[in-house]
Amino acid sequence: MTWTSMETLSLRVGGHYSVRVSAVNGAGLSTVHDTDGVIVDPTPPLMRAVFVGVLSGESEERFDGYVVQTDPSGIQAAWLATDPESGILAYWAAVGTSPGGVDVSDYRNMGIKKDGYINGLELSLYDEGTNQPIYYVSVKAENGAGEMSPTKVSSPIKVLQGDIAGIVEDGPETEIVNSDIVSVDVDYQKEDSVVTAQFGGFESQVHGIAHYEWAVGTQPRMDDIQPYTNAGIVLSGDHDNPGEGLSGSGKAQSLLPLEGSITYFVTVRAITGAGNVLDSTSDGFTVDVTPPVITIDSLGVIVDNTTTSLDVSSSHYQESVDTLTAEWSVTEEESLVVYSTFSYGSIPGSNDIYNTTDSTGISSIANGMVSPIMDGKPNILTLRSLNKVGLWTESISGSVTVDNSPPMAGVVTCPMNSLATNELTCSWDKFYDGESYIDHYQFGIGLSEGDDSVFPFMDLSADVTNYRARGLLGGGLQHQGTYYATVIAYNAVGLNSRAFSAAIAIDGTPPIPGKVVELSSMDVVDASLDEPVEDIRTCITDEECDELDVTCQKSLTQISVTWQPFTDPETDIVRYQVAVGTSPGGVQLRDFQDVAMDTTYTVIKGLDLMSVKEAYVTVKGTNGAGMSTTAVSDGVFISRVSQGLPALGRNYVWDGSSTQDLDYQENSEMLSGQWDFSGDPCPIHTYEWSIMGFDGTVIQPMTEVPLAQNFGMNDEVSLSDGESYYLVVRATNHLGYTQSLRSDGITVQKEPLLPGQVRDGDVLGFDINFQPSVTMLSANWDGFGYDALSPGAARDGRHQIIDHYEVAAGTDRRFPMKRTDVHPFIDVGRNKSHTFTDLQLQPRSLTYYITVRAFSVSTAMTEVTSNGLKVGYGGKAVSLGMVTVSRFVSSLSEMTVSWADFEFTMPVMFYQWGLGTDENSLSMLTCNQLQNFNSKGEVVNDPEFTHLFDMHELTNVGMDTLVTPSDLNLEQGQSYTVVVIATDEAAQCSLVTAPITVDTTPPEEGTLQIGAFWNASIMYASKPEELEVSWFGYMDDVSGIAYYELALFEGVSCQDSTQVNVIQDFIQISANLSDYVFLDQNLQVDVAYYVHLRVSNNAGLSVTTVSPPVLVDLVDPVSGTVKDGRDYQTDRMYQSTTTSMEGVFLHLPDPDIDPCPSREFLSSGTSVGTDWLTVVDTGIWSVNPNQRILFTKDKVSHSSDGVLGITMIRDVNEERVNSGAYYYTKPDVHIGGNYQVDILAADSMVHGVTSMVFWDGPSGVVGDFNAPLGEMSWEDKIIETHECACCVRPDDVSMTTESYDEFSSYNDSSTEMPSNSSSTLVLSNNSSTVVPSNSPNTTETATSATDIVCECNCTAYFMETTKAPSTTPMDVTDQSWKVIGDELPGKTYTGDESKKGYAYTALGLQLHSGVVINGERKHYGVLWYRHNNDTSPPSYEIIELTFDPSQAWHTYTVQISIDAQDDWTAELLIDGVPVSVMADIPHLSENTKLMMTVWNRQDYVPDITDIFNPPYSKASFRNLKLPPTADNLCRFGLPFRSGDNNVEAFFAGIGSSRLLDDVVPFRQVVTPCIPCVKSCDMINCDRDCSSTHTTQYHVIVDNIDLTPEVTVEQDGVNQTVPATYYLTIKAITGSGRAGIASSDGVLVDTTPPIIVEIFHVDIDWSDTEPTEYQRINTSIAVRWDAYDLGSQVKEFFWAIGTSPGGDDTQEFISNGMEMFAINNNLELEDGVKYYATLRAINNAGLETSMSTTGVAVVLEAPDASNSNTTSLCLHGNLRTDVPGVDICSDQNTIGMTWEAIPDDHLVDQYYYSLTTSVSSDEESVFATQTLIPKVQVSYNTSGSLHLEDGILVIGETPSANLSAMRPRDEEEERQRLENGEEDVYTNKFKMEPGRLLFGHLEACNKGHRCSEYKVNKVAVIREGDEIVTLAKDSETSFKLYKNDEDKNEDKSFVSVATNTVQSGESMLAAGLLTEDDMSQEYTSDASVDFKPFIANPANTMHSTSRPLKHREIGRASCRERV
Repeated sequence: MTWTSMETLSLRVGGHYSVRVSAVNGAGLSTVHDTDGVIVDPTPPLMRAVFVGVLSGESEERFDGYVVQTDPSGIQAAWLATDPESGILAYWAAVGTSPGGVDVSDYRNMGIKKDGYINGLELSLYDEGTNQPIYYVSVKAENGAGEMSPTKVSSPIKVLQGDIAGIVEDGPETEIVNSDIVSVDVDYQKEDSVVTAQFGGFESQVHGIAHYEWAVGTQPRMDDIQPYTNAGIVLSGDHDNPGEGLSGSGKAQSLLPLEGSITYFVTVRAITGAGNVLDSTSDGFTVDVTPPVITIDSLGVIVDNTTTSLDVSSSHYQESVDTLTAEWSVTEEESLVVYSTFSYGSIPGSNDIYNTTDSTGISSIANGMVSPIMDGKPNILTLRSLNKVGLWTESISGSVTVDNSPPMAGVVTCPMNSLATNELTCSWDKFYDGESYIDHYQFGIGLSEGDDSVFPFMDLSADVTNYRARGLLGGGLQHQGTYYATVIAYNAVGLNSRAFSAAIAIDGTPPIPGKVVELSSMDVVDASLDEPVEDIRTCITDEECDELDVTCQKSLTQISVTWQPFTDPETDIVRYQVAVGTSPGGVQLRDFQDVAMDTTYTVIKGLDLMSVKEAYVTVKGTNGAGMSTTAVSDGVFISRVSQGLPALGRNYVWDGSSTQDLDYQENSEMLSGQWDFSGDPCPIHTYEWSIMGFDGTVIQPMTEVPLAQNFGMNDEVSLSDGESYYLVVRATNHLGYTQSLRSDGITVQKEPLLPGQVRDGDVLGFDINFQPSVTMLSANWDGFGYDALSPGAARDGRHQIIDHYEVAAGTDRRFPMKRTDVHPFIDVGRNKSHTFTDLQLQPRSLTYYITVRAFSVSTAMTEVTSNGLKVGYGGKAVSLGMVTVSRFVSSLSEMTVSWADFEFTMPVMFYQWGLGTDENSLSMLTCNQLQNFNSKGEVVNDPEFTHLFDMHELTNVGMDTLVTPSDLNLEQGQSYTVVVIATDEAAQCSLVTAPITVDTTPPEEGTLQIGAFWNASIMYASKPEELEVSWFGYMDDVSGIAYYELALFEGVSCQDSTQVNVIQDFIQISANLSDYVFLDQNLQVDVAYYVHLRVSNNAGLSVTTVSPPVLVDLVDPVSGTVKDGRDYQTDRMYQSTTTSMEGVFLHLPDPDIDPCPSREFLSSGTSVGTDWLTVVDTGIWSVNPNQRILFTKDKVSHSSDGVLGITMIRDVNEERVNSGAYYYTKPDVHIGGNYQVDILAADSMVHGVTSMVFWDGPSGVVGDFNAPLGEMSWEDKIIETHECACCVRPDDVSMTTESYDEFSSYNDSSTEMPSNSSSTLVLSNNSSTVVPSNSPNTTETATSATDIVCECNCTAYFMETTKAPSTTPMDVTDQSWKVIGDELPGKTYTGDESKKGYAYTALGLQLHSGVVINGERKHYGVLWYRHNNDTSPPSYEIIELTFDPSQAWHTYTVQISIDAQDDWTAELLIDGVPVSVMADIPHLSENTKLMMTVWNRQDYVPDITDIFNPPYSKASFRNLKLPPTADNLCRFGLPFRSGDNNVEAFFAGIGSSRLLDDVVPFRQVVTPCIPCVKSCDMINCDRDCSSTHTTQYHVIVDNIDLTPEVTVEQDGVNQTVPATYYLTIKAITGSGRAGIASSDGVLVDTTPPIIVEIFHVDIDWSDTEPTEYQRINTSIAVRWDAYDLGSQVKEFFWAIGTSPGGDDTQEFISNGMEMFAINNNLELEDGVKYYATLRAINNAGLETSMSTTGVAVVLEAPDASNSNTTSLCLHGNLRTDVPGVDICSDQNTIGMTWEAIPDDHLVDQYYYSLTTSVSSDEESVFATQTLIPKVQVSYNTSGSLHLEDGILVIGETPSANLSAMRPRDEEEERQRLENGEEDVYTNKFKMEPGRLLFGHLEACNKGHRCSEYKVNKVAVIREGDEIVTLAKDSETSFKLYKNDEDKNEDKSFVSVATNTVQSGESMLAAGLLTEDDMSQEYTSDASVDFKPFIANPANTMHSTSRPLKHREIGRASCRERV
């Protein structure tokens, strides 16, 4: 039924209405039903949004307002509509090319979902030219009421091309095609260390290429050679790339170790902006590192089949003169052969025979193509081949020489006589071939020359020159036959020549020997002769020889021998030889030696017969045919006892007849003995023996026994029981020597021996009745004799001690004969068991018995027989049995053991079982060892093995076969052994064991590992397609692991491992595996995975381990810099330890930030801070102190954008320019780095120099360098010095470079040129004057600058002409000028202005704009440096610029590099292009400033034409970038950085090369903290760990063993070289991805420096002479010599103390590398000894110390006041009566004696000298002249000296020539030596009469303090001269006569008169000079300045400018008051 309301309803929109229907039946009953209702919705839905390219809930991505997609078949879209009343029933979508259009696809129902894929479309690609087509998606929503919403249109859609993977081509090669450069793919390369690839065509129009990475592998897309990395990729410079991404083409290059013959593939991955990976692989390239191989197969000659037989070292020959042929092959296994040639030459590699010819593809030379050269010259083939990669190879053949002539015949030598034998030896020589060589010989023997019927021709090699022919035909060489040998020589080509031996006669019989006998060693001497003659005895007949033969001899050093003459019927005996040996025919004592042929007697002397028993002499006789025969003597014994020496062996006498000496016997009617005198080799001739009682009773007198009998027995004696007796034996040898020995005695004892018990069988203590064996019988026994005695009786029962047992076996114990019918009695010693073997017993019939006889030491015997046993019963076990017990027992107290299947041939008698813990010992037991029975035959436990059954004793359970013990005390995990023994009735047994183990626990949980680390909180997989799992540590010590099970799950987060989905359910894995790989997976980034490992043991118990979250890790970490040592700033080159190695590296976790940000200044947004300062000063330091320039603050400006401006302008008030200078105090240049700045340089208006200087001089000043730009032809190097004199000051022609820098400005300025150093330059504001220092009151007007015109380039002049720079700092206090005037306000330097001219360490960059050179404007840049004080010449490099630096901004970079050897290098880059490099720049300190300034070149000051617009120029600086501060370690190297995930650990290894760990394998050394960056990091991250903080790690690899040196092969020779070790650090992520880097290596130096010596020097005496004493107390100075051949000495430290090694006077201070040290600021005590200690430290840190022997301070001089001297006058009279003067008449000598200073041990030197006055500071008539220079004449003793013939004699020893003591002129000496002239010593010494000589004697102590002796003056006064003594206040006069006649006549005299003497007593001497006196040469050859006061005018008149006339001769020689 249908019902419709007829009334108009007013329903509410959105209301819910339902209809209730009530039905009533006829009975009045009703039912009610409500409909589910409807909602009133008259409104359409509301469409809110349409998104394209995303799913519901995602954000739409638009590019320039468009949605971009690559799918041409459909559109993914999402939409959203609302309808609050009836809801959305469906969405309808359409696609068109206009908003709302449906021309592509009409509306279709997309269902209720909020997104969907509109498929089935055919969309066209977007065309940028037409901007068509553009697509739109239109969507309408239908609600529950069926109403449609208005249409909603999407964003416009562009369909673009999909991502395209490009092409990868191997190699760097390119070519030009149609003007385009295209890459060329290479298939081969020869470089084995670099991989280069080119790629192109990668494209992503939608997302663009965002990132590239590449890898190298041995298969396509593999990365086993280089993992994927972005390092080494350089993209092309394409712009407008699709998707605004990176270029689609580029190159990649990496240094990799490659191997030859392997093909490598390059894979390039392009990652788009959406993360899509586009990869492409090259077709591969093969590394070819080897050239082609050329094999020479043939040279047309016959050789062996090896290549080496044809190589260059071989030689070949051919007979043909027409042609050369050859064959070869060329192989190339790695690439291709592209070109080959051949040629022939006479030397290897030449082509003088046949020119080089192309042979590509040819492998042979045709016959007739090449003709050889002749005359014995070689023809050598040279083959060359080139392969595809450009590698050449060359193969040179052996030489081929043409030989067409036979060899020259030689000489054949064979024996003239030979034996009749089957062999013959011949030799040959002098065969020769001049063209080739002797190839081989043929040798044969025949009956005539050339015949080989006796020995057929045999081929022999060319090096054989003799041959022994064996196996001769015809029965060999026949007796009395004649034969010839023939030798045929063949050369290399087969031509031959022959030579023959002389005839060979054959003798085939040896000599007939004679008899040889030894003679008596007694020497017979005839005393009547002056010289005793030995009695020579010989024999001819056998009888004579036998009569002479002796048996023994006494001599221990010689043997006399004679023999019958040997005979030979054919030839004579030509040789006798004798030998001596210890065996017949032996030569052990003396080998054969010749004896004279005229005798048959000799004495063999010099033998050592001390230990020889018998010697034999052998005589050998040889006949003329060389055959020999020998005869041997019958030997001679060497007797020792006959000479009183001990015997070689033992001589003894034994009592009894046993095999040993007896002490007891039972028999009283017989006594026997035995003896042995063989200890001496000489045989005994007679034995006698006697029997004696100990009481002296003679029982038997001495009785002789038969010859050779060594025993005696007397059975007719009557001996007493208990008495003792002994034997005496007397022996006489063949030499007649007699000796006697006695026995130790024997006692008669008649007590019987006690019997024991004998048991059958080998089971000790157990008697058996049956046995299975029928071949053996055993028995054991005990209780005989002494063993049966009670302890009390044993003390007196020594005669019951058993001596031995005898055992026999028989078949009946009743009858003696039957007791031994199986085996007779045998002696078994003292053994108590025995087994007879190899018997033939009758089984199961007879009974066998064992009888034992025991013998005591008293010879008593007792006999006991066993009870017998039967044989043939029982045997080995038929079945060994089996034990049943559980292998693993779960109870600690109970177990069940059963056994079965034991089976024997006899019934089982009983079972035993036990339980023990010692499995090894139990398994080693046999059941027989455990069969122990007591005397009753009962089984008991053997105490020896009871301890083995520690858990349950071995128990006899009878016949039971099951036990269930319940009282065990077992332990968990303990293993035990069950032992079961079955024994049958024949005592045969079987033992079986079974192991059990108690196990009540599940397996022990181990560790699950995924990735690199087992203990990580998060684990990682390195590949998305597979997951490798390993585990370890899972164990069950008891039952072991049965199997493993693995499962893989996908989780929802890293924090929850319970909510997982199964990817791979549990799979079972064998227990012997420990790893597994889940393959074919699709693991997603940032998704957590979990692995479950379930482990079960053999007991069925299990444990399960769940892994930590597992993430995918796809990017490698980035490697950093590794430094050796512990200081990251200083890389270590050496180390001393061999047991460890250390290094440092940095780690920065964040991979995206700049690892080493620079400091930036002078740019927008940057501030300069307080470390920037402005200079206020005048002049330019190190250039021109008086430069006309003023630096002020107002000339420095800063713009709003941070640009620094410096203006230089002409001063309108002063003749100068004003400029500015700005400097930074902390550039930290001392550690190097890159310094970059943009500069707009000053123009040339005021000759501006725009400068940036690293200034290591004073602060607050401007310093720079005057670069010689050469306005006056600075490039002209040809400079004549005389043309540039204007460059030098008039008073200083030796101006140095420093001087020029100081004064160079005066060449082209208006400043006054300074005067010389004796004047002072005074400068004021308005004038300049020069004030001479020696005339302070005078003034001169300065010269104007216009007067000084110098056209020279003075800078170049000084560079060419200056002297070597000084290494001593300038003494700035000695300047000749000073600056005076008003102080500059605000001056930034207030120090010593005189240092302005000083050269400071600096490095700078200058820019010069518009410099006029020869009329042409040029622009320059200058990079320069100079050393402090110019210790090395300044260096600079001038770069001509191609641009004007003042017209545009340019970027200038100065890169300062410091290498490991601390060598500095500076490189200049302009706009990124390197333009200059300078090495060896000076080291700049940390106080260096960075200065920017502008100054006037050449002190130029422009004229002013407009006072309101003076000339100016401006330079600007911006974007200054400095390296980080010095404390930032990144300045010294790059840090390791993470990839996509954190570095989990760092490993360190040591290798012999970079990246290797072949010395010490990698080990973990650092675990870095994990920063909290990603959500999964929260599991194990450290919240205090910063991802942006760089951490330094110091690692030590210890417990290693490094060797300082290694052996390497160099040029085929093993060489020992220092070993370099590289520390390699590997940064490991959780997945095992690694970033690896190595240090630059260290050398190991285990040897400390070597200090050769260290010694003190007395600086007040000599700075080089070693001393132990010094005379100064304010300083100590030492010198040393030290070196280190390994790591070199790094630094010296030294200290001073009052004991060796002490530092109480001066602590250790550094002395750098200087090997001289001094401390001048000390206060030392007199007499105290001080020690200097040196420490030398090498670069490996090893230290060596050494102390001096000490130096003592000596401040006092010796006291010579009490020591005397005496003058000597050797050949004249000496007067000593005048006080203070000694008078000597000898003019040719001088001398003295002296007494040593007593009691002064420090005095060690005495010096003597001779002068003409006392000293230079005393009054004297004449100037002091040295006659004999100071010479040492003694050490510390008294002595004497004198001159003898011009030789200084000290004591009695001539010590020095006077001529040699004369100081030499060095130049004259050099010329004399060069001319080879001999040194001539004239040794002249003669003094004038009247000469007063002053001798000086100094005593000096070890401290070089000296005192002079008081020495009398010596006056040389001749005999006859007048000597007058003058008193005080007296006068005198006298006359001098020529001779006595004049004196007598008082004529011809000279009157001498004196004035009044005012002071004391004096002496006056006077005399007349004779002609002879005037003609003498007065001189001392030791003096250089001696001038005599007597000279002959005839000799000297020409030495003056005026004539000497009317001069008197004959006046008094002198007058002097003494």
